[in-house]
Amino acid sequence: MLLRGRETVTVKQAQKERQSAHRTQWAAQFAVASELCKRGYEVALTMGNHPVIDLMVVSPEGVPFLVEVKGQYKKNSWPVRMKKARQTYDWLLSYYKKKGKKERMFDTKLINYVFSRKPPKQAAPGVEFVSEPVKAFAQRLRAKPGKHIWMVGGGELIATFLGAGEIDEFDIHVIPNFIGEGIPLVAPRHRDIALRLLSAKKYPDGVVRLHYEVQRKS
Repeated sequence: MLLRGRETVTVKQAQKERQSAHRTQWAAQFAVASELCKRGYEVALTMGNHPVIDLMVVSPEGVPFLVEVKGQYKKNSWPVRMKKARQTYDWLLSYYKKKGKKERMFDTKLINYVFSRKPPKQAAPGVEFVSEPVKAFAQRLRAKPGKHIWMVGGGELIATFLGAGEIDEFDIHVIPNFIGEGIPLVAPRHRDIALRLLSAKKYPDGVVRLHYEVQRKS
């Protein structure tokens, strides 16, 4: 027997409630994913592999965002909360704030583009926020004079650019440590993109640098 407040329940009843709540949470995630797909969004479920994020979504305009779903067993309803899709930018600001650095957080000799559905009122020096579709932005940027464009960001943003055909090369460093968990390099969704190895470099500490070219489909 278990005591829950003033209510007494059996172990079997408690286990049944936990199972029902767990199933409701999964049902909530699939229901939200289904509704988003009906509206033209691309959705990938993390399947419990992330402690907070349940859905990784890309809008029809190519804007990525994250969703946390809370399924409520007894009320048969659930709230949906969107996460900001500019984690790298916010993390850097928080990191520099802890270090006491207030200036030159970004290289002002370059333009640092940050994608966000809800950009802040004031951006850090050297930063320009982007809300337009990825394809249109990439083509506009390619038309400008300059050298290579370096992308730093999460798997959602990389997946969006990759899906739009706007990534030419990958420069991947393989570190010789198994951690058993982590954020994927590219957000999971159905794709079949071949890579061609351009070069490989081994470092004394065991790190391997792999330079790949994205193969375009003819």
